[in-house]
Amino acid sequence: MTDIDLPKSCFIATEKLDNKGEKGEYLVWQSIKNIFVNHDILAYWRYPLFNTKNQRKEPDILIFEKKIGVIIIEVKAINIEQIVSINGHLWQYKNFYTNQGNPYQQAENQLFNVLDYFSTEPSLSQQIKGRVLIALPFIKSKAWQEKGFDKLPSNPPIIFANDLLNLDSLKEKIINTSTVVKGRELDSQQWKILLSIITGKSVIIPPTYRVLTKDNSRGKIINKLINYYYHLDLKQEIISKKNLNAVEGIKGTAGTGKTLLLCQKAAYFHLKYPEWKIAFIFFSRSLYEQIITLIDKWLRHFSNNKIGYNTFDKNLLILHGWGNKNQEGFYSLICHQTKSSKLRVNDTYSQSPNDSLAEVCCQLLENKKIPALFDLIILDEAQDFLSSRWLFQGKQPFLYLVYNALAPNYINGKERKKLIYAYDEIQCLNQIGETYQRGLFADILPSNHPSEKIYTLTNSYRTPKRIINTAFAINMGWCRPLGVLTMIKSAHSWQEMGYKLRGNLQSNNNISIERKNHKYIHPLDNFDRGEIINFQSFYSRQEELNYLAEKILYNLRYDGLRPSRQILVIVLGNGYESQIIENQCRDVLERNAISVYFPHQDNSRQFWQDGAVTVCNVYQAKGNEAFLVYIIGCDRIAKEEDNISLRNQLFVALTRSKGWVYLSGVGNYVMYSELKEVLAVKGDSFNLTLRNLPENIIKASEKEDLLKRFALGNRNFKYLCLSGESFKGCCLDNINLIGSNLEKINFQQTSLEKAKFINADLKDVDFRNANLKNAKFIGANLTRVNFDGANLTNVDFSDTKMI
Repeated sequence: MTDIDLPKSCFIATEKLDNKGEKGEYLVWQSIKNIFVNHDILAYWRYPLFNTKNQRKEPDILIFEKKIGVIIIEVKAINIEQIVSINGHLWQYKNFYTNQGNPYQQAENQLFNVLDYFSTEPSLSQQIKGRVLIALPFIKSKAWQEKGFDKLPSNPPIIFANDLLNLDSLKEKIINTSTVVKGRELDSQQWKILLSIITGKSVIIPPTYRVLTKDNSRGKIINKLINYYYHLDLKQEIISKKNLNAVEGIKGTAGTGKTLLLCQKAAYFHLKYPEWKIAFIFFSRSLYEQIITLIDKWLRHFSNNKIGYNTFDKNLLILHGWGNKNQEGFYSLICHQTKSSKLRVNDTYSQSPNDSLAEVCCQLLENKKIPALFDLIILDEAQDFLSSRWLFQGKQPFLYLVYNALAPNYINGKERKKLIYAYDEIQCLNQIGETYQRGLFADILPSNHPSEKIYTLTNSYRTPKRIINTAFAINMGWCRPLGVLTMIKSAHSWQEMGYKLRGNLQSNNNISIERKNHKYIHPLDNFDRGEIINFQSFYSRQEELNYLAEKILYNLRYDGLRPSRQILVIVLGNGYESQIIENQCRDVLERNAISVYFPHQDNSRQFWQDGAVTVCNVYQAKGNEAFLVYIIGCDRIAKEEDNISLRNQLFVALTRSKGWVYLSGVGNYVMYSELKEVLAVKGDSFNLTLRNLPENIIKASEKEDLLKRFALGNRNFKYLCLSGESFKGCCLDNINLIGSNLEKINFQQTSLEKAKFINADLKDVDFRNANLKNAKFIGANLTRVNFDGANLTNVDFSDTKMI
């Protein structure tokens, strides 16, 4: 079963208006949105569909409607005088970008290409109705008739300018248009399958395997999970298909789909703009295989399997942050281009991967002019490139190097550079306590560059809720006898991570932390907690590893699990101590005839090997996932239970799981009691007392950041999310909050003279007695806004939504 969470009407625009042609498409698009608003519909303005990198097949407007089927609308934004003649399906033009065209046949070909997506799905093959129409938004039907074009035998179904003025008749015209491909009305299950396929199910869902075990075995359950896993997230679908104008950040916790989304963006822009030089950069070497595979799958998805990833194509480079002697990375590429000596971790003072990388980047930035090599850079795991020890002119060195390697564009005299990055503060293994609500590049972008647009992904689809709760509880110490170690300050930031906080974060206060209910429920959330996550302690390491071997043998023999990609063993601890346990683990597992693969020893670019169980440390596990995860060596964390960085290792390890987790360690430690208490919590709510509020509270308040920057003279705060905050009585004159989410904010008695709220979401905002003189609300959502007593002199309410 495929679980789809989609509004009844879903419209996704991938392009921005720039010229007359797109304005014509916009007129038609708006009409389509209005007439199908209450239908089961997924519609795209410019759905990405490509034949080759030099031959685009993007439909102007593509509509999937449950009852009607698939509709392609080819828009021609021309005047009647520009059509010289029509011979058959061939149109001759003048004063147009081309002399001739075949719009109907072009749209038919697009329809057949779209339907090809469903040809291998038995429930949809030859079942979906297909229609094609031409839209002429600047030509009236009367002008068409006066030319005699309506008498032609090849006269296609056309949407005229006057049709756009009568939505009822337009809807009737579309529904009554003859089908090019016959089919039938889809049922609910077929509709769900259609949505999952067109949005990339084939990229996400791995193949199932025949499992010769009993029905309640983990192998049989995994096969059911594979078909249940794909969940259409509208927010992700919109982000993935939107064009890029400047710098964008994507923030989300583990399992929210950040890497998947970035790989989709890389494929999309590579096909859409084949002349662009694009770099995809990441931190964990073990992600090479996954990233290459995902980009290849997305390329094939958007091109109907006609284009795949080509390692020899220099216009799409997949680069590790460092690189090594056998594989060029981003740092080594810049060294080569600037004729600089490449340094290694062992050549640096820092002697650690992320700090050493920052150190060598400082040297490059100090001594060399960085060439602008790329039109677009996509940066994954951005938080792991941060350094607390090294800065270059007050900026993060690696990020500044990335920014300097981008070629600028100038729009109206303002610099624009194209950059997309993803980050997760919680998963940062090198530091914690720093959050970047303004974005990681806020201190790097010049004053004439627009602020970053930050998207937040809140739904985690990989890991069952019970494991996620355990990960957060252990990471912050919710059940720690001596009190929590760290805590997030902002209620909004809790919401971003999928939690609801009740109570005030003050010492000795009682608070409640509850996992919010989402429409998507992981199927294993309904299982007994003991079946999902389990902890065992042992007297010796040998006993722990023997237990591990017994469990894996059972998984292989009786659960029907496959060793590669379904089972993962993660060893906790740092450096030499984890290597010792890994070597002991190899000896025990191989004595039990279990094949073992070590990514760092055998091939750092490859994380899995067919027929073998991967054993790795937590740094190598980052970004990877498996259905069953064994986490061994918990004593390495328990010995220093107040070490937040070590607890963060456990968070990362737990969130690698797509199904089950077994934790184990040796000895007897206080932290084991804490872990057992966490596992014993019933339901999704944790009640705790803040005995001693920690000094290193995670500073995640956008409000505090805004007020601090405003006091320093900054007025540009576009695209922020400040919902639910209070600015009562503040002075925020001339502030720019374009495109921001400002729902339910308290602006009572606030001075907001000349403030810009253009395209902002101001639903349920309280502006009572506020000074809004000369403020601009153009295009804003003002649903249920309270303006009682406010100064509204010269306020611009153009195109606002007011109820």
